[in-house]
Amino acid sequence: VDKVLREAKRALKVGGSIVFMEHVADWTPGLRRQLQDTVFGSFFYTFGDGCNFRETWHHIDKLKGDFDVNYTFAQAPEIWPISPQINGRATRLS
Repeated sequence: VDKVLREAKRALKVGGSIVFMEHVADWTPGLRRQLQDTVFGSFFYTFGDGCNFRETWHHIDKLKGDFDVNYTFAQAPEIWPISPQINGRATRLS
């Protein structure tokens, strides 16, 4: 994640944006987070081309200052194992 965000910072001109949507680790303790950290995590890593559940918002927050960062979390009950998702945009300020 940090490598992609560094590249966005390098490549985007002032006013340029990166739009993102990604499934993320559940931010609340509970069954889903435990399963993401164990069973689902192993399954998605193996069969999802290295995919894993991260706290992506911590990485995106590092852009603040150089970027105007806006995101929301969304739940998708029909795909419970890979919910929640983070959706947003970061626009280069300087």
